[in-house]
Amino acid sequence: MSYETFDFPVRGGSMRAGAWGDADDPVVIGVHGITANHLNFSLVGRVLEGRARVIAPDVRGRGRSSDLPGPYGVTEYAADLISLADHLRLERIRLAGHSMGGYISATAAALHPDRIESVLLIDGGLTLPTPPDFDADAFIQALLGPSIARLSMTFESPEAYADFWKVHPGLKDYWGPHVDEYIAYDLIEDGDTYRSCVSAEAVKEYNYDLLKTDRKTDFTRMQCPAWMVRAERGIFDDIPPLFPDALAEQLIPGTNITDLGTIADTNHWTITFGPQGAEAVADVIEEHLLP
Repeated sequence: MSYETFDFPVRGGSMRAGAWGDADDPVVIGVHGITANHLNFSLVGRVLEGRARVIAPDVRGRGRSSDLPGPYGVTEYAADLISLADHLRLERIRLAGHSMGGYISATAAALHPDRIESVLLIDGGLTLPTPPDFDADAFIQALLGPSIARLSMTFESPEAYADFWKVHPGLKDYWGPHVDEYIAYDLIEDGDTYRSCVSAEAVKEYNYDLLKTDRKTDFTRMQCPAWMVRAERGIFDDIPPLFPDALAEQLIPGTNITDLGTIADTNHWTITFGPQGAEAVADVIEEHLLP
């Protein structure tokens, strides 16, 4: 397998990206979720080797991009993707965004239509309209409270951190070497202990930006070819999924998105981070995004 990492210039410093595949293959840029890192696309990159070069950045505030300064809004994340395109000397880019990465990809397509060739939304990118009295703070706490709490936790050893993850309902039954690699990459030393490298400030600011501004409608403004695939189950391997059929049927008509339905036997994690989901997503990328 051909895998490497590299840094490229962005506002405030350098951003890290991982790449799978041959330099001469067509490029697809993978954009990961809210507390993830570029290794979320490791299985997809491996499956597509020989068909595409998958390049996935550590989004600002995550992975080895965790020290980059804010703002951490979706607009800024989209601008970082344009910086990556410039570094790669690509006039137009194809995006495959998972979870938060779907919202970033939709924003990039809405704000930079001359630079985005096509988009695949992977269990992310659609946002429900919110009423005037919507309580964003309560919503964020309910949805992301455990994830944000994890970012302030410390662990006595890398093994203790891995043990913490091994009971996660969305991953525990789907563990493999790729998850070990991902968890190890997320971990950094903090004095005599260890913690996640993800910036809690970046996580919170992104959610406020998404929920309190017109960024929530970016998916309706995409003009490039766009497709969506959805997981059968949710973040905790549960029902209902984040994007059930009824939600897709409500939001997608009138947009430029083609809904390709759900990928069987996947949850919000394993749609990209499990062998079955990665194979299916890779096939969708080859059929719809590649030349």
